[in-house]
Order: sequence, then structure tokens, then C-alpha cells
Amino acid sequence: MTATSSSSVIAPAFEALAQAVASAARSGPGAAAARLRLYLVLARQQDLLDEELFPALLESMAGSDAVCIRDMRLRCSAMAAELRAQLARRPGGDDADLLASRSAEYLAYLADEVFPMAERLLP
Repeated sequence: MTATSSSSVIAPAFEALAQAVASAARSGPGAAAARLRLYLVLARQQDLLDEELFPALLESMAGSDAVCIRDMRLRCSAMAAELRAQLARRPGGDDADLLASRSAEYLAYLADEVFPMAERLLP
């Protein structure tokens, strides 16, 4: 994965995830469809991270201790799994606020930690 291909794949996927989060945070007509869309976009995002980004990051650190990359991968997977579990439950009460909060944490982690690491390590 080159820097051009990584940014051309990751940026649209991140934007799609951000848009799905914004839609799912709203309530009212279409809320269930928005939650389903977020679930699917989140699954695709995690596949992209697991199958393309993190292997490229690990490969870029060949010969080095890549504990931080493995930890990032585990944290992303755990955060995404938590969001998918919340999306699979029937919404109610303060669910929309919690979903918005957890989604924002996930997006912030990607934007502040994962993607800057990719920019530094990938050629």
C-alpha cells in the first residue's frame, strides 16, 4: 500500500463513517435505517483497517518492535465491536447520546492516533 493508495482509500472510508455517524445520531423517521447503515459502514471500515492499513503499518516496521501498532489495532477493533453491539440493540432512552459519544471517541481515535501514524510510517 503506498501513501497515495492508503490516503485515497482511507479518506473516503473515514468520510463515509463520519457521515453515517451523523445520520445515526439523529432520531425520528429513518433512524433505524441510519443505524443499520452505520453498522454496515463501521464493519467495512474495520475490514479496511484490519486487511489493509494495519498490515501495511506492521510491514513498514519490519525488524522493529511493533507493539504500538498491535495495540492500536486491538483498540480499534474493541471500539468498533462496542459500537456494533450498541447498534444491534434496540434504541431507547439515552441511547442516541451514548451512540454519538462513543462514535465521536472512535472517530477521534482514528483521526488523532491511527491516521497520523499511517502518515508517518507509510511511504
